[in-house]
Amino acid sequence: MRSANPHSTLGLVSGFPKATAHPHLSNRFCDKNEAKRKASEGRNFPRQESIMLCGVCITGKRHLGILRFSQWICFHQKIMLTTPVQWLLLLLMSPIPCESPPLPISDGLLALRDRWQDASSRIASQWENPNDVLTILLIIGGDIVQKALAQLSGGYFVPVAFSFGWVSYSISALLGAYSDGALMPSTTFPSTLINAHSGYARPNHSWILNRILRGVESSLEPLDVALCVSVYRCKPYDRQIPYDWPWRSGMITMGLQLVVSGIPFVVDGDWSILSVTGTGTLLALIGGSLPQWRNEKWGNRYDDKGYTFCLTRGNGFQHVVVIQNEPRRCLHLESLALPRRTGCSRGCKTMVAILAMLWILFLVNVCGLRKNTWYLLGVGFMGMAQNIFVAAIPRQPCTMGLRLEFVERIVGEKVMTVLKNTEVRFPSVGASLVQIFFPGKLRDGEQEFWKERAELARKPVRTETANDEQSTGVSLSPTSSAQTPKAVPTPQIMNPISSACAWIYTPIIRKRRCSV
Repeated sequence: MRSANPHSTLGLVSGFPKATAHPHLSNRFCDKNEAKRKASEGRNFPRQESIMLCGVCITGKRHLGILRFSQWICFHQKIMLTTPVQWLLLLLMSPIPCESPPLPISDGLLALRDRWQDASSRIASQWENPNDVLTILLIIGGDIVQKALAQLSGGYFVPVAFSFGWVSYSISALLGAYSDGALMPSTTFPSTLINAHSGYARPNHSWILNRILRGVESSLEPLDVALCVSVYRCKPYDRQIPYDWPWRSGMITMGLQLVVSGIPFVVDGDWSILSVTGTGTLLALIGGSLPQWRNEKWGNRYDDKGYTFCLTRGNGFQHVVVIQNEPRRCLHLESLALPRRTGCSRGCKTMVAILAMLWILFLVNVCGLRKNTWYLLGVGFMGMAQNIFVAAIPRQPCTMGLRLEFVERIVGEKVMTVLKNTEVRFPSVGASLVQIFFPGKLRDGEQEFWKERAELARKPVRTETANDEQSTGVSLSPTSSAQTPKAVPTPQIMNPISSACAWIYTPIIRKRRCSV
């Protein structure tokens, strides 16, 4: 005999029909002694009647019903059930619906069910509006924002997108401005800068030189050589920084952030997400345009003598970058590598303090959001992706103020052979690197070679005219009467109108050139 309700035969804990509705089942299974006897005899009950037996026993004697059902499974299905498995069966069977009024269950199971429903509702509400997670994310990732600013800073418009780490960065920038007067981050790995003319080596503390060395190393494919010396010629310094993909990515990301944050305003009329995104973008642009960034990156003396510098990580590493400055207004790399701090002005410190206070107020406003927080979370994730991209990608040296032009690359299977070839090709360069890669005692043949190169470098240059004069004793220089008169430079008469036009339009039409 079957019940009219298909779920009534499975009414285990949540409900079971009265005995009058099921006289056959109630007379057959409600007697626990008969159930025990049939289970011990090994009678094969139908599956539906077995579940019903468990349900009736649970409603009458709950613990005893689970025990009888487990005994039947052990006898007939050859499955061993433990006490945790029995409780799991009870929890799984409890929420089955039934039209009949529910029978009383234990207070422990009711409390367990309430706690489960409470936890589920809290998790569901958090996934619906993750405002607490958004608040936590705003205070992490400050070092990523600082490195992204160090990469793109230098101009008056620095497109570093608004992201989660700006609140944390504002506090660290406030500490750096009032402690050591620096906004630029420290170098990511140690390196050494050698002056090829004086042979003096000093640790490199410049973020720009550190990134240039990393960019040159990453641009070259892995070489099966002992040493690779890359020679570049540095052109005069130019403040006009060319635009590359990291710079353009900031503009694209800012536009996408404003579009995404405007969706709640268009759909629901909620302008809070758009206002928060716009405020964060404005504060980020103000923080990146401080003049302190330009002073720390390029605020040092210039090299007008044309020195040659070598940049390397040291002994045991594969790459050396040689930079030959032109003798006209190039950045003095030895001065740039010093750990000298320019110091923040009073106006810069005040501005950094104001920005830190505004970012804290911004965090308070974000904590009050209770609707459409997924859009702001997406805006933050887009900004974080752009910051990571800018902070990690290698950039060309011209985007960091050094206009380098590739000259030559010298490689070899032995370090000493590469240094000798470099010394022959570029005097005093290989000799300055010997102390870095061979700090110990050299071999006899190597010592003789470097002594000869040192004597050749100290030997004065003698022209052929001087040699002929010493050998013949006759002066080959022209007499005073036969001297050729010097050409007098003709004064250039310039049209004042053309001079004014050239003065106005020359900075506008000058093209940015970037050569690596």
